[in-house]
Amino acid sequence: MDVAKVEKNILMLNDDCLYLIFSHFTLMEVIEQLEKVCQRFRDIAENVYKTYYVLDCMKMKNSLFDDRVSFTSTFGKVSERVQPYVVDLRVDMHWFYIGLPDLAIMAVVVNYKNLEHLDLKYISCVMKNLPVLTEMFKNLKTARLEHCRITDRIGVCLEGATKLQSLDLSHNLYLHGGFLLKLQNVQKLVMINCEGLKPHHFIDFCRIYRKLKSLNIRSCDGLDMSCMDALTLWQQQLQEMEIDKLKSIASYQVLADLPNLTHLTLICSDILTTSVMQGLVARDKIEFLRFLDPHVPSDVYTQIIHFTKLKVLTLIAMSMDDKFLKQLSCHNTLREAQIGSQNITDAGILHLIKVCPMLEYLNVSYCKMLQNKELNSVSPTCFVSYKQSEHIFRHALKLND
Repeated sequence: MDVAKVEKNILMLNDDCLYLIFSHFTLMEVIEQLEKVCQRFRDIAENVYKTYYVLDCMKMKNSLFDDRVSFTSTFGKVSERVQPYVVDLRVDMHWFYIGLPDLAIMAVVVNYKNLEHLDLKYISCVMKNLPVLTEMFKNLKTARLEHCRITDRIGVCLEGATKLQSLDLSHNLYLHGGFLLKLQNVQKLVMINCEGLKPHHFIDFCRIYRKLKSLNIRSCDGLDMSCMDALTLWQQQLQEMEIDKLKSIASYQVLADLPNLTHLTLICSDILTTSVMQGLVARDKIEFLRFLDPHVPSDVYTQIIHFTKLKVLTLIAMSMDDKFLKQLSCHNTLREAQIGSQNITDAGILHLIKVCPMLEYLNVSYCKMLQNKELNSVSPTCFVSYKQSEHIFRHALKLND
């Protein structure tokens, strides 16, 4: 046989080979081109669709749909094919945001019935047919619904989500909090900038719901001292807290009364005092600390040197110097550090790397005095980053401008 005369046709390949080829194309290429070739290609494309357990719509954004209408149409086409198989859905419409979250996208999202993980941003969850939302939520294990115009009426739809363990409702200004008592097994609750959250609803939630292990209430300006008291009375199992701009010193002091608190983030805490930090040091259970206030007094942040169990430390304090790094009591436990100061020098960073045998990652992007850009060569086990990748760093600096 003359090999040169053998017809070279992709259809001569078996289905397994074609499937492997198809898997190298983008989802939109399979939909718009390959599945239209012939019935055999459509069958193979169907097998490709079955592998889409995770659908991240940020990866779909391209020049083919640079407006909301074209994106909605494309998302609809994709959903028709992969919806039965997707368990993790991520849709972020912030690049099309024009003042109100998108309504049309949600009409497609609610058709996903097998979701375990849902991440929505700038998509309106306002619907008349609430049972449809209840059905979509029922199998969720994690949910992030940011800027989604969630109200208490919509929040009630989460009542049937008995598997839900992590819930993020940040930037939903119309939430009052009455629905929180409907939650079943949520252990992590994030409510950043939920300005409408009512103290009496929050207190009732703390009193009745005792399963929380992680709570983020940054920029919830309506919460007061009575809410913090409720936390210490009824949320003794809390392990993680993230707060900022509390209105009184007493509100911060209750943090020391949470016996299981190991992870703490404090942002721009203008009225934080030495006594508050001393209370936390006395318990010495903090393993993860993010302290982000560039202009905090030195007598406050220097209390951090007394924590002996820190594994992760993120600290912005512009007056911090090399002496502070040398006095840290957590040299034997520290695994990750992100440091921001205008006074830290190469000598201080080099010393920290050498005396922390467990240190694996060190971000020095906000240490403006550093001259040596080759600190990675000091330790084979510690990666030193100069990249300003920590969003919360920039958030803290912006608040203090």
